[in-house]
Amino acid sequence: MAGLRRRTKEAERVSPRLGQEGGGPASRRLRRHLALFALAVLLPALGVGAAAAWLAMRDYGAAFQARLQDTARALRLAMESEMETVEATLLALAAFPQLAAEEAPSGDLAAFHAKAQAVARALGTSIAVVAPDGRQLASTDLPFGTLLPPTGRPEDVKRALAERRPVLSDLAFSPTAGRPVAAVVMPVLREETPVLALVGRLDPLRLSELLAAQGLEHGAFAALTDARQRIVARSHGAATLIGREVPGWYVEATRGRERGILTGRSIEGTPTLFGFERLRSAPGWKVVVAEPWSRYRAAWARPLLFLGAAGALMLAAAAAAALSLSRRLLRPVEALATAALSIASAGGRRAGGIAAAVPGPTGVLEFDDLRDGLAAAEEAIGAWEERLALASEAAGVGIWDADPRSGGAVVNAEYLRLHGLPADRRRVAFADWAERIHPEDRPHLLARVRAAVKARGEYEDEFRILRADTGELRWLAARGRVMPGGRFVGVLRDITERRRQEAALRESEARFRAMADSIPQLAWMARPDGWIVWYNRRWHAYTGTTLEEMEGWGWRAVHHPEHLERVEAGFRRAIAAGEPWEDTFPLRGRDGAWRWFLSRAEPIRDAEGRITLWFGTNTDITERREAEERYRALVELSPQVVWLADAEGRITYLNAYWHALTGLSEQESAGEGWVAAIHPEDRARSHAALRAALAEAAAGGAGECVAELRLRRGTDGAWRWFLAKAAPVRGPGGRVERWVGVALDIHDRREAEERRELLAREVDHRARNVLAVVQSVLRLTRADDPRRFAEAVEGRVAALARAHALLARESWRGAELRALAEEELAAYAARERERVRLEGPPVRLRADAVQPLSMALHELATNAAKHGALSRPEGRVVVSWSVEAEGGVLRLRWQESGGPPVAAPPMRQGFGSRVLEGTVERQLGGTARFAWSAEGMRCDLAIPASRLLSAPAWDAPPPAGNAPPEAARQVAGA
Repeated sequence: MAGLRRRTKEAERVSPRLGQEGGGPASRRLRRHLALFALAVLLPALGVGAAAAWLAMRDYGAAFQARLQDTARALRLAMESEMETVEATLLALAAFPQLAAEEAPSGDLAAFHAKAQAVARALGTSIAVVAPDGRQLASTDLPFGTLLPPTGRPEDVKRALAERRPVLSDLAFSPTAGRPVAAVVMPVLREETPVLALVGRLDPLRLSELLAAQGLEHGAFAALTDARQRIVARSHGAATLIGREVPGWYVEATRGRERGILTGRSIEGTPTLFGFERLRSAPGWKVVVAEPWSRYRAAWARPLLFLGAAGALMLAAAAAAALSLSRRLLRPVEALATAALSIASAGGRRAGGIAAAVPGPTGVLEFDDLRDGLAAAEEAIGAWEERLALASEAAGVGIWDADPRSGGAVVNAEYLRLHGLPADRRRVAFADWAERIHPEDRPHLLARVRAAVKARGEYEDEFRILRADTGELRWLAARGRVMPGGRFVGVLRDITERRRQEAALRESEARFRAMADSIPQLAWMARPDGWIVWYNRRWHAYTGTTLEEMEGWGWRAVHHPEHLERVEAGFRRAIAAGEPWEDTFPLRGRDGAWRWFLSRAEPIRDAEGRITLWFGTNTDITERREAEERYRALVELSPQVVWLADAEGRITYLNAYWHALTGLSEQESAGEGWVAAIHPEDRARSHAALRAALAEAAAGGAGECVAELRLRRGTDGAWRWFLAKAAPVRGPGGRVERWVGVALDIHDRREAEERRELLAREVDHRARNVLAVVQSVLRLTRADDPRRFAEAVEGRVAALARAHALLARESWRGAELRALAEEELAAYAARERERVRLEGPPVRLRADAVQPLSMALHELATNAAKHGALSRPEGRVVVSWSVEAEGGVLRLRWQESGGPPVAAPPMRQGFGSRVLEGTVERQLGGTARFAWSAEGMRCDLAIPASRLLSAPAWDAPPPAGNAPPEAARQVAGA
């Protein structure tokens, strides 16, 4: 007992929180119960049984509750360890230099994304980079550059950036993960200014697995709830219960309490005993462990019944049993307390382990469960420590966890490597650390560290150290924070190479400025964000200004007001994109006169591709521009397209005729915008002709470029043919300096040629098609009766002739379905207008569909005239049609009435029926269905609209060679 008290005090010295929440008070309650139990044995025989039963019930209940409370405490430690691990990792990543403002080059963010993915894989979590406005810039769940939705927790991001401290987010839906998750939001500070936020995911499913690892059975479960009283993780039923609110009675019972035991009903409605612990590092979050009330009741009911039945017999052995029981209870309690203190004294790392301290069964189920729970929590802490070590090693980040009171710190392997210390050391004394600091940096650094510890705030600095193993001088960047418990934690990384590059860059800049001062152009240099920091002497000589007046964006004062907005917008776009910039504009000289300058700027990058500064020049082009203006005035009056391009073929000028023709403004035509006016089918051919001309000119040849292409007219969107020609303009040395080109309108000429060629092909195609169909009709029409043979042939040829005449009137561009039906049924409708009725919307037929559909209508009309409704004066025919938009089908119905009675379908199929089915089904890809009823015959045609409707005749090429036309083949097949 004394040993247990001594170790409890030692735990309070190592960790104040352990002394407040550890096993001391619980042990005192257990001793009190055992003492009362021993005293009860000495009471009179009548009271011994009742007192023993009552005390046993209380003891078993208290042990059960203590186990429940201790399990909740162990799980709380595991949950806090996990959250602190994610927070420490995000703190380390926030120090990376690749994380700058939102305008940082995508290459830097991509490099950070790769490193963050390695860290995330090591930790088994996900990390996202979020802008202050809530946009996700990168996520380790997805490849870099993937378009990401906004973050699901914008308020937490804003709060973390506003308060400049990490924020634990309650459960919220994550657009990237596709499910509710919790997260730690870490602000990224640059010069004390929050620029971005890192969001580390706390996966409810992973937390649920950690809770499930406790092995709770028989209806028991463990859960984690957030500040909004919603379930974040659960050992059992996590898939359906994550995100649900806890019962209202539980919220009221736990309000304002740090820990405790509760009785109530679970979400499933089961009477349950709850033990809960409030998380220290997560305000409002709680861990709860629950056991069914039936199991709790069974823990003391069975002993109570046993003692009640055999109380008289057990009075003599009660004292011995109580003493034995007390020893069995206190022995595992003391062993577990000792093991827990060893973990606490090691800073959360395993030191011997629970399993080693209590190797076998204790004989008490509750203590065995407690031992197993502490061992699982210890194992989880160790796993997270290993992941953190892997992450810090992959990122090259050293980590320290210092106790200012003891003057020592627990460090990771990367910290030891950076300082050149032995790899087997886990603790570093404050004096040893201070000894490694360069003497010139030591006073300032120690003062800043002491100030941060005293103010319980944050600390950040860069300093030099002398490695313990080699004495080499290295630069380190450190960042730390004093935690609420008084611990001073932080990270550091090696920045020696960055410092060397900065020194080399400063020396290079000095040489560069000396050279730039001697060039004939106006020259300047700017920071990566476009802030100009230097001008050469010629700039100041021309403008009459000083560096103080022109620094930053002061150059706007000497720019012409009409051009300033355009120039500034273009320059800012180039800065944001990290691309070279070029523009022309007037600048005011010291005498007040305006002269035109060609300005160019190029980004200067370091070895990693990051922009370190911009260098720009302004070349006086006033005389050249005046000459160009005179030439431009002549070109602007040209009635054809005139254009200029640089030596690489990039368009630099398009005259007014181009803009009037295409409707594209100068801004829309700039760059590759002019390509939008060229027909998509002509773009590749035009580019190929231009590349061939560029290659020929570069090789010393003529390099003339000629191409015919179509341009879209801006007024109505019509395409017109142009003949484009271009030739190179060479300088004194024969080198191509630029290209001059024109585009002549040849649309009318080309259209006339195409019409002539199309008409010749179409006449040939149609003539061969008609002759082939006539030949098939002659071959297949029965010739046993010459008169009937002549009538059948004459009728079918006449139908072809009518279709041919209709197409001719429409210039072979197709025909209206109503007009076709009127042509075929005109002979019957002329006798009596009411005999034939046409119903249907306007439908435009393709030219190659008119002839087969004409044959189908002719066969139906001929059959009706011979055997059906049109064979009697009172007979009627209704032809109706419709187009189904969803299926893309034309449905045409031929309905007869008033004809001879129809008893049944005909016994055999005639030539007309075979022609009808062959034409509709084989040639047009449709179906023909016949129905015979007392009212008369009905025929339903269903034809795909794609085979029938509204395509110009010349869009379909004629059959190749001497192959028989499709119509002839279908008739022959019938």
